[in-house]
Amino acid sequence: MISRDRISHYLRVIARYIRKPETLGLRRYYFLPDLYEALDQPWVRALDIATVLDIGANVGSFTFTTQPLFPNAQFYSFEPLPDCYQKMLQHLKDARHFKAFNLALGDQSGEVTIQRSSDDPASSILPMTDVHKGAFPTSASSTPVAVKLERLDTVAQDMAITEPMLIKIDVQGYESFVLKGGQKTVRRARIVIIETSFKTLYEGQSLFSDIYQMMNDLGFDYYGAMDQLFDPRDGTPIQEDSLFVKRDAI
Repeated sequence: MISRDRISHYLRVIARYIRKPETLGLRRYYFLPDLYEALDQPWVRALDIATVLDIGANVGSFTFTTQPLFPNAQFYSFEPLPDCYQKMLQHLKDARHFKAFNLALGDQSGEVTIQRSSDDPASSILPMTDVHKGAFPTSASSTPVAVKLERLDTVAQDMAITEPMLIKIDVQGYESFVLKGGQKTVRRARIVIIETSFKTLYEGQSLFSDIYQMMNDLGFDYYGAMDQLFDPRDGTPIQEDSLFVKRDAI
């Protein structure tokens, strides 16, 4: 017997494809329909985004999903894990205006060890806390992998960045380090979508209030949550994709 929750899910999916029939042609396991719908808005299109930085790209889901929304934009995707990087290249093999970098971004240059989680999107340079392991036990085990680390501002010097720019940062607790190493570049963006946490999921990470202040100091206003993740044990919000827009950009 199909559960009521499963039926509800199927109905939501059908309703989404009725609203956005063009997304039927994008159906892949790495397509993010909720993200597509959230960004497929008149005010976003009016910004005429010309460059997109996908930091913490994993297997390329963000870039694959948003390229149809910004068909003339140049995409730069950053992913440190070698296997995820190769999957991203395969998923985006037909993409135009796309360049990938097999490296991590932070506040310094060199080599660093990333803890590759059994659930690879949960992999982080920072150690995972018991809070994370308790909420998501399937991601608890990890294997150390040495990866190259660079500052965004350093890499950006050799990139052909045309504004307006959108930046997405999803690096599992390492967001503040990316911001510290990329302040000049981030200031040039119109939109920044950044993963923020309300609970400490990784040792040494900055929480939502810290990221909010950093983005405010860089000249951005908080425009709300694009998506939220809840603790499956009690339903409390544990993390979100926060939307920040350059002050006076709209």
